[in-house]
Amino acid sequence: MHTQDTISTTLQAPTDAIASIATCNIPTTAIDPPTGIDITPIDNLATAWSIPAPQDQSTDGAELAIIFESAYTYFHGRVDPNDIQALTFCLRHLFCCSAKLYQNILPDLTANTSQQTGQAVQERDVLTTFCIWDQLQAIESLFERIASLCHLLNTTIPTILHTLENTCWLVPATKVQISQPAQEDNRQPQEHLTTTQEIALAQMNERLRIWQQSNAQRLIFVRQFTDLQTVTPTLTETDTAFDLLQRHTSAIFGKILPHFLSLAATDDETATILLLDLMEKADELQFYMSTQLEPLYLLFQEYV
Repeated sequence: MHTQDTISTTLQAPTDAIASIATCNIPTTAIDPPTGIDITPIDNLATAWSIPAPQDQSTDGAELAIIFESAYTYFHGRVDPNDIQALTFCLRHLFCCSAKLYQNILPDLTANTSQQTGQAVQERDVLTTFCIWDQLQAIESLFERIASLCHLLNTTIPTILHTLENTCWLVPATKVQISQPAQEDNRQPQEHLTTTQEIALAQMNERLRIWQQSNAQRLIFVRQFTDLQTVTPTLTETDTAFDLLQRHTSAIFGKILPHFLSLAATDDETATILLLDLMEKADELQFYMSTQLEPLYLLFQEYV
């Protein structure tokens, strides 16, 4: 009853309504959303991909939009838009998770841990200890999310490959030579890119360079948590997971996806190989991220 009176006041006098909301402590769920915002649905998937998510600019992956537009152009009219949307959703969030890990969490964790190196447990600063615990928990959460994203990738890509096989214009996908998927590390994107695409690739390469540098400068987990003898044997595998994630994301975003920028409209052979390369990387990431969830959970549980 009181909520309805306040909403009526909001429609008549917005300024007074704001004051009444502050004093009456009305739940926000009782307030209608602003009517001045354009909420027209976006029908064009390419346009939707071009709009960066409302995240921190350091992790939003805006440069991915250019690559996604090229992928949409290639698959348009052949592959179910829902499958392409699932593919790009996973890739964008994999990118954002990696950026958050290598640009924020690991540098902060290294800095905080360095402050307590050599200190006895009882002498550690309480605030710094809590920050380390919180960062370890964030890493565990990111690994869990990455594993889920890779699982979705591995269920989406086969559907896309099946569609390409059924709609292949030149070479049947069943005849594509796929025995050498690891050779993507030796391939480079073709020339004749637009200025916008070249800028996007330069930004992507710079981002990947930062991730590589961050991973190289982080403290090794075995050295960071030497006092936690009960979990030390598993920390080597956690360090391997960080290295693997950095290498595979560099391959995905620096070598595999950029090839869609210059992919010929009927080159299903190359598209198939790129998707198989992507699925291989996602499969390995899913396995390694999943296996690290329990050790990381035990680590941040022990670090108190």
